[in-house]
Amino acid sequence: VMDLQFEDVPGRSAAEGGVVIVPNITEGPRAVVVRVVFDLGERPAVAEAALRTHLNARESGPFVPAHLVLDTRNLETYYESLGFLNRLVEVRAEFNAAATEAVIVVFAREGPQITVGEITVVGNERLSRDDILREITLRPGEPYSEAARVDSQRRLYNLSSFRSVRITAQPRLPGETVTRIVI
Repeated sequence: VMDLQFEDVPGRSAAEGGVVIVPNITEGPRAVVVRVVFDLGERPAVAEAALRTHLNARESGPFVPAHLVLDTRNLETYYESLGFLNRLVEVRAEFNAAATEAVIVVFAREGPQITVGEITVVGNERLSRDDILREITLRPGEPYSEAARVDSQRRLYNLSSFRSVRITAQPRLPGETVTRIVI
């Protein structure tokens, strides 16, 4: 609870006033994370142990409200890097009656994993197709992510062999889990 108090003070000139703000903060009970539990659904592809490495919240550590947001973002980014573009991730806290103990609940559903399919190179006259494919991070059969697409595009542009570079993932039909790439 924050009870703000202030007092008027003289400013630098007669036309200007000043204010001193004196916050009076009353801290509530400090909560400790007693457990981190996972609800990953049936047969998840990503193991709980792998997800734990991406969490800021730690058992026996202090409960930090900002960790809920950071941990959600971290897990979403990790899932995307593995090709789970339609994942659902929620990280929330459940407290005891005294609000001194928190259980962090991680709810995640992966959705289908998207992989890279055929990679087509068009409009290139300066480098061989093999040189271009060697430079990018996208590989057929590996998980597709927007971060890998952007990184591949940046790597090709940094070769200084092109005026412009565009890598696009072709639209998938409903239910398709392989995305075709055009460079």
